[in-house]
Amino acid sequence: MSLKAFHLVFIALTVGMSLLISGLGWYRYWSGEERETFQLQLGWYGLGAAVYLLFYGRYVWKKTRHIDFL
Repeated sequence: MSLKAFHLVFIALTVGMSLLISGLGWYRYWSGEERETFQLQLGWYGLGAAVYLLFYGRYVWKKTRHIDFL
């Protein structure tokens, strides 16, 4: 596995984890009796991180277009 493939796989995994953390934060905020600001912030920051990582993944994809996956 090349460095390019590892990097893109790692970015995809971190996007998924960011979305899971974001969903967990929103779920805990809306389903709990105590609505803590931290849980809502966790939801927004997780979503922001996922969006940023998608743009970063696109940048890496374009920058390493000439490098083979193997």
